[in-house]
This record gives sequence, C-alpha cells and structure tokens, in this order.
Amino acid sequence: MALDEARRLDPAWIALGQEEEDVTSDKSLRLDRTIRDRVRSEMGLPPAKGGRLASIADWARLNGIEPTFDLPHPVIDEDESDDADKEIQTLLLPDNLQGKLAGVLDETRTAQQEMGVNLLHLAIGFLEWVETPQAEKSMIAPLLLYPVELDRKPMKAKGQYRYYLRGDAEPMINITLLQRLAQDYNLIVPPLEEGDTAESYMARMTKVIEGLPRWRVRRFSTLGLFSFSRLVMFNDLAPERWGG
Repeated sequence: MALDEARRLDPAWIALGQEEEDVTSDKSLRLDRTIRDRVRSEMGLPPAKGGRLASIADWARLNGIEPTFDLPHPVIDEDESDDADKEIQTLLLPDNLQGKLAGVLDETRTAQQEMGVNLLHLAIGFLEWVETPQAEKSMIAPLLLYPVELDRKPMKAKGQYRYYLRGDAEPMINITLLQRLAQDYNLIVPPLEEGDTAESYMARMTKVIEGLPRWRVRRFSTLGLFSFSRLVMFNDLAPERWGG
C-alpha cells in the first residue's frame, strides 16, 4: 500500500517512532496527515477536504485496533500463552486517556478514604433493553462487576503515567439490575455458577431474554465506580425480611 510504504520511508516518521514511546500523540496525527496529503498529491488526487487529521476511528484501524465498543469474541490459539495480551485498548488519545484515568484514580481514592470501601469495578457485559416495544429510548446496564484496583507508575515523558489494572476477586452480578428485572418484568437473572466466565454468563443471559423485542446482551466493558449501598439498605428494610 502506498501510504504504508510512504510512512516506512519517511525520515520524520521514523524519527518520531524512535523519540516517542506512544505514537498516537497529536504530533503523530499531524505528521500522518502530512504524509497522507503528499501521497494523494503524488497519485494525482486533491488534498483531503479541510486538511483535517484522521479521525480517531481511522487512527485506530491504522494501528490494528477495531474501533467498536463491542469486545471481540475470544479466539482459542494454543500457541499463545495466557499472558499474550495484557494491554487494554481504548478509543482515546494519550492526553485524553491520561486525564480520564487520573480522574478515575482520584475519585477511587477519595471514595475509599471517605467510605472505607473500594468502589472501582470493571463492568463486563451489558444488557440493553426497552421498557416497551414502542419505546424510542433503550436502557443499558452492566451485568457483571469485577472489583479491581488501579495504580500508576511514571513514564519517561514528564507528567505521563502508565496505568495498571489488577484484581483477582470473584465477579458480582449487578444486583440493582437484578431487582429491576424481577420487579418490572418478572425476569429472573441467572445466578453465577462455579466456573462461570463472562463469556458463559453472557451466553446464559442471552437465552433468558430470547424472544424479547429489542432486548440484547452487548459485549461492552467499562471501568468505573459502582455503589450498591442504597439497594442493600433497601433489601435489609424489606418487610418480608422481618418476622412477626
């Protein structure tokens, strides 16, 4: 491909790859736009309209990342070890990603100091549904929540950090969603079974909602703070839990 060859031979692109640990910076995007315009000119094509930088989606594809929020289905490869992929892909450029992760880390630490609990969870699998078949707006909520910890270490670039996500606790079902589905739709969310994975649980949930128009399980994942204290208190005060 002409564009790939142009990047491979461009001295500025080569130097940029040697200078920067992350090649998705604004500087890289500007240089990429320059190379693209040069290739178009050599091919007798006009510059791209407005001379705009490549979109985030285009840049993701350029780096071998599919720009969709749906997680890919797992591919079993016996040649790959369990440690083959430890990096999480996002559709955020470095500066934006650094800012968002710093905000999440600050909120997590503040909540832990004030409440004494870790509210940070990695949500995997979401249920998308509508209150009625005629509803214009769909609802969405996470299915499984994995308690995790977020940490960071400084990188070579000043003010830049590499973030690490870790956690080995068992996942939890979203009890808020469980309560909503039981009360409003008379649907029973399947319990977690021993040996369950996110994949197997999403598959079972898909069967539960089978036949419901515009209901589906989405292969989304997000990192955020989730609190269940209000629902737990509500359950503790439910009349059926009290004798007499």
